[in-house]
Amino acid sequence: MADGQGWVTNVHAGTRVRTAVIGRTPEERMNRGSKRRPLAYWVALMVLIFVGALRSALWPTREARMPRAATQSLLRTVAGALDARRGRLPGSLGSVLHEVYHSAPGDTILFDGWHNPVLYIIGPNAYELRSAGRDGRYYSGDDLVITGHPGLRE
Repeated sequence: MADGQGWVTNVHAGTRVRTAVIGRTPEERMNRGSKRRPLAYWVALMVLIFVGALRSALWPTREARMPRAATQSLLRTVAGALDARRGRLPGSLGSVLHEVYHSAPGDTILFDGWHNPVLYIIGPNAYELRSAGRDGRYYSGDDLVITGHPGLRE
């Protein structure tokens, strides 16, 4: 028991001993492992979590930052699969998408990096894959186009 004058009375083995208080009391020494974290720790932790969440929300992935490159790669991949058919062009892209991307058999729409549908146009001896580009309008100056002739080998 502390008496207000800087002395503590300890009861040990049935005797009372008065000792000077130097540093922490025995009760404080017993609770050494249960330190509470200071408020600054929790504030810093919350700031780090907030900054991490904000960064992931505002900083898009590589594909989202580079939709043109992602679309070019996508068109080249699908064009390669169409060219491998050697003249037998499918009526829709469903079977090609299933082969290349293992998509569901009913998926027939291919989307570019700007989330616009890719046009698949079949001609007598050729096909065309056309992305609307950044402005979202087909047949404008920024369209990405791949034309292929599956029956002809270069």
